[in-house]
Amino acid sequence: MIAASDDFSTIRVYKFPCLKNSAKAVVLEGHSSHVTNVKWGMRDRFLFSAGGEDQTIMQWKVQDN
Repeated sequence: MIAASDDFSTIRVYKFPCLKNSAKAVVLEGHSSHVTNVKWGMRDRFLFSAGGEDQTIMQWKVQDN
């Protein structure tokens, strides 16, 4: 999986490899302002995101569908 953040408080998680510009993503929302960074944890079971103005760190758990 690939995770990307933006200046609009959202995180998008894509399947890897992501071959199309129009690929569908899982959209995560939780921060109140821009997201400064995202990082996968060990074994890719958790995703961590850091907020800019809200100064929070969020932990997202990956679940199988």
